[in-house]
Amino acid sequence: MRGRFLAYWQQHGSLAQFGYPLTDQFYDNPDSIFKPQGLLVQHFERAVFELHPDNQPPNDVLLTLLGSQVYRQKYAQGAANQQASTDNPDYFAATGKVLGGRFRSYWESHGGLPVQGYPLSDEFSEVSATDGKPYTVQYFERAVFELHPENAGTQYEVLLTPLGVQRYRSLLMRTRLYSLDASSTGEAWAGGQRGMVLHHRNGRWVITNNVRTTETVTDIAIPAPDDVWITSGSIYQWQANEWLESKAGFSIYRFDFVTRDVAWAGSLYASGVLLQYDGDKWYSRDYQMRDLPLDVDGLDRDEVWAVSRYSWYHYKTSTGAERQFVRDGEFRSISMITGAEGWIAAGGKNKLYHYDGSTWQPAASPVDQPLNSIQMLDSSTGWAVGANGTILRYDGVSWQQQASPTTKNLNAVKMVSANEGWAVGDAGTILHYQNGVWSVYNF
Repeated sequence: MRGRFLAYWQQHGSLAQFGYPLTDQFYDNPDSIFKPQGLLVQHFERAVFELHPDNQPPNDVLLTLLGSQVYRQKYAQGAANQQASTDNPDYFAATGKVLGGRFRSYWESHGGLPVQGYPLSDEFSEVSATDGKPYTVQYFERAVFELHPENAGTQYEVLLTPLGVQRYRSLLMRTRLYSLDASSTGEAWAGGQRGMVLHHRNGRWVITNNVRTTETVTDIAIPAPDDVWITSGSIYQWQANEWLESKAGFSIYRFDFVTRDVAWAGSLYASGVLLQYDGDKWYSRDYQMRDLPLDVDGLDRDEVWAVSRYSWYHYKTSTGAERQFVRDGEFRSISMITGAEGWIAAGGKNKLYHYDGSTWQPAASPVDQPLNSIQMLDSSTGWAVGANGTILRYDGVSWQQQASPTTKNLNAVKMVSANEGWAVGDAGTILHYQNGVWSVYNF
């Protein structure tokens, strides 16, 4: 937290009122979620802060009307069996509702109208989505109060429903994640539709500061612990806690960093151009790929492999380029172990292809599901993920299907070791592999 949001959080109840931050600050726009012209917002467990710079403090920070939104969604005709409080009641003509008892005491001592808003309902019983138990609740424009008699006599007798968590999960469920990278230090980054970028740090995934794009983030790379890159056509580098555009001169779909000063990329320019990064700038290797590149795997400064939908490409500065067209390929991802061995994941007739140093040949797959991403750690360990939650593991002899905790399409996999890794997919799905088991990361 920083700036006006930090000040507002501290001045209006801090942790007890709003909970922990779930995101960094980013721009929210109702038409395109991550768009600089929208409002600067930050999600907390129980609220969403909005910055309105045209307003004078303290009204320059307002809370999203989460209570109003949820109430309309759940109770279009109004909640049933409401009971107006008779304990020190206060009637609000603006909404026709009564506030009293412990809820009134809490409302008056925790910001009142500016922070909580008008009451939208009287008191009624509702089953909590958090623990499945019934509680007496009352809806307000910006919050939902819950009465917890088991905490009577303490500051926790009235608690707020975690509407910020619900809003955050809803935001992620509307987002398809396509790209992923992770490092052995525990850092991981994921990206997807509408410019969304998530950062895993201190054991939690959070939305990062705004990327000034509304395009899909198609690739992410972490060439060094302090160096992170993304591409959504334009390339951005993470510097000083924000994304700064790096001029490449080409629209880039996928890239691969061998080191922080050596990288290869496939450009969408003119149906596919191979690019190289020298630590200072991106430049074309003057090699026309003939079709759109879907994945790139660089081995060193002088050699790179790439795939398009129906072709594989091999470029080496000493020998030039070679290409092969495969009619039933539908290639999607490539992972080279060495210059003489590698694998391709595909979605067509054959799901896997193996390179033995001379030719690419179809390999047996235990499933008929399309595969979207593959990563080889070495000749005896590899992973592939795909449609309907498919997860495969290679043991040096054959590919075996693994138990998956999701049926969502998985679009990228990144292992940091044989014992730990991540996968991302549709509906904001993030999976974590640890101690031999894949599990869903719950936001």
